[in-house]
Amino acid sequence: MYRRYFIPIFVGLYLFTNTASAQISDSLYKALPAAVRPLNKTTLTINEKRQILLALDDIDVFHYGAELRLIATYLETDAATAKYADITINDLNALVKYYSYFIKDSIIPANKRLLSYINNSGKYNKIAATAYLNLGEYYAYGSQHDSAINTLHAALNLAAVENDSTAASNAYSLYSLLYSVLYLYDSSIYYEKLALRLSPVKNKWNLEYTQNVISLAVDYVNLYSRDMQNRYIDSAHKVIYTVMGQKKNESQYWYGACFFLLGHSAYLHKDYVPAIAMFDSSLLPVYNRSSKYYANYSVGRYLYKAECLIKLHQFAQGKKILDNIKLPDGDQPTWHQLLYQALNEYAEGIGDYKNALLYYKKYKLFSDTFDLQGQRGRLFEAQQKYLVKEKEADIAVLENKNLQALATRNKIVAVAVIALLLLGAILYVRSTRQRHQRELALANQRKTISANMHNEVNSGLAALRYLIADLKDRANSEETKTVLADIEEEALNVYTQGRNFMHQVYDADTPDDYEIMQLLHRFQLHFNDAAGLKITVDADEGLIGKYFTKQQHIELSRTIKEAVANTMKYSGATLINIAIQKKGRKFYFEIKDNGRWVDNVNQKKGMGLLAITQHIEALNGRLQLKGGPDGTVISGSFPVRGRWW
Repeated sequence: MYRRYFIPIFVGLYLFTNTASAQISDSLYKALPAAVRPLNKTTLTINEKRQILLALDDIDVFHYGAELRLIATYLETDAATAKYADITINDLNALVKYYSYFIKDSIIPANKRLLSYINNSGKYNKIAATAYLNLGEYYAYGSQHDSAINTLHAALNLAAVENDSTAASNAYSLYSLLYSVLYLYDSSIYYEKLALRLSPVKNKWNLEYTQNVISLAVDYVNLYSRDMQNRYIDSAHKVIYTVMGQKKNESQYWYGACFFLLGHSAYLHKDYVPAIAMFDSSLLPVYNRSSKYYANYSVGRYLYKAECLIKLHQFAQGKKILDNIKLPDGDQPTWHQLLYQALNEYAEGIGDYKNALLYYKKYKLFSDTFDLQGQRGRLFEAQQKYLVKEKEADIAVLENKNLQALATRNKIVAVAVIALLLLGAILYVRSTRQRHQRELALANQRKTISANMHNEVNSGLAALRYLIADLKDRANSEETKTVLADIEEEALNVYTQGRNFMHQVYDADTPDDYEIMQLLHRFQLHFNDAAGLKITVDADEGLIGKYFTKQQHIELSRTIKEAVANTMKYSGATLINIAIQKKGRKFYFEIKDNGRWVDNVNQKKGMGLLAITQHIEALNGRLQLKGGPDGTVISGSFPVRGRWW
């Protein structure tokens, strides 16, 4: 009795007085991951001791149990005597990992104590998430399902705060465990897949990831046992063979579990001979000695092998295995059920019906326990759905209130929008009417210009024809008459072309008038050296055809017509050059003549120049007017497709 108190006190005093000389063996030093190895293995700092315990997943812990116990004892003393919460938190965090391997009963008190310190500090969210996960696992195995859900929910919240995908993955894996314990395998598979999907890339195929993958295979095998659908066994085999392919170099750790699951699935499929071969493989010393998963499932492999032998009527061999199996009362109920099932079938097989009935009753007792657990699982699932519905109902009430408030705001916004639309419509109608009025004014001006030019120019040409005819009649030589006849014919052509041009420029628009290149081709045809006014064109017809919109054709056509009309009316030019080019995301145009530059206010404010400005602005473009002794230049640009980029 006194040894219980003496040994910890002695060890504590030893560590307290020999901290500087604390050391670890060469074997443990080499077994540790490189990042965790202390700088000096003969003198460990307190932080190095913590890191060693936190790295227990990466070493064969039971081989170094004595050394690890010394480190744990030192941290226990340090946690109990620390003046600052930060020290206690870091000590307890390391100790929890140690307890998970060596002192199971201390896991829950240590985690609760750890959380009490963290809750008061407001820090260490990642450590708190791990503590909640540890509690969740304990509650899941202890059938405290509501407590398990609450702690896992707390862990997920902290994982979200810290953006810790590893903690979130572990939480979903424990959700899977909870539903698996309740025989809700569909839900268990759903959460296990979530856990695998959230697992960071760096953790893929590490210890926890591989355990989660094998747990997924276990759920598929259990689903097959319940529903006997081949798709589940196919999924289980796919998962198992994936693990075996990924862990070839660590087969001593994982193949025992894989062969066990393959044997279990073959047993369920009633393929007893292959099942026995798989169980024998899982029992090979190389797999059975150091398996990191299902280490405590060796008894299950023997039980299933015995059951398969009895199914094959090899009663003596099966009974021999059963006689060597000793199950403590507190061991897993699954193995007790399987043991009494095998003993019942053995007794029936040899005709011992009295013992067969006895074994059946014991088997049935455990079977009823499992049925009760299944019912408890279905009840739990129904409660969770009910809670979800309640939360959804509460949310619906809040949403309804929010919708009512939103509806009120929407009405106000709708009235404001309608008012703005009406105002916009009024402004648009007014703008359209004003533009229409301007276009009517321009059309009237065109008609006036047309009539004036027709009367003035064509009457002059008519008088010239009469003068030429009179001179031809009075000419004495045939050579002179011939020359005058040619001049008379040319004057007639000029008269005809001028009259046609006036109609083409100012008469009602036709569809071709809005095709830039059609318009420019007509100008080139009718205005040449013989007409007294020549129009030349420099334009890329292919680019215009590819990029010009209908509106650009219309507005630029009207711009060119106005410019040519102004040139004819004011400048007396003999040459007009029209250029249209595309550069980058803009079109550039230039209308240049060699006539007189009339720099006066009336021209700048005239209807023609105003119309040109409006046409280019309609294209989101810019316009520039320059003039001098060499003539007038109207130039500008507008964006391709009508937008500025």
